[in-house]
Amino acid sequence: MRYDELIGHVQAGAALPDRRAATRVTRAVLATLAERLPDGTARHLFAQLPADLVALIEGASVNSPTVKGRCTPSP
Repeated sequence: MRYDELIGHVQAGAALPDRRAATRVTRAVLATLAERLPDGTARHLFAQLPADLVALIEGASVNSPTVKGRCTPSP
């Protein structure tokens, strides 16, 4: 699924007023999952997402050491 498609689904499914709100909600949910899921599970989840969405989460999580590095595959 592409980034724009995912954000459109979130906007429609949550009846949000615009794509900006859908982007904020998506970022918040994925950042929370990255913080709470075990490391391997978080890496697997984020490996399935579009690269621009992963970048959005990593950018939003700069101040969260529990998220930083969990969005990218292990070396």
